[in-house]
Amino acid sequence: EKREWEQLEKELDKLALDKERITIEMSTGQCSFEQLQQLSAQLQSIQQTTDSLELRWLELSELNPG
Repeated sequence: EKREWEQLEKELDKLALDKERITIEMSTGQCSFEQLQQLSAQLQSIQQTTDSLELRWLELSELNPG
């Protein structure tokens, strides 16, 4: 469980960086409509994955509070 918890933290960090990168790319104003749609879909997928991983992270945190 500790290994899974550590892996979840790494994955959540990676997703946060991906989300930030996509958000910056979208805000440049240089993306076409199609690119914005693709980036938006990626953001949605990242958010869904993040939500799922955060839930599991909380479950593991409750099992091992120390």
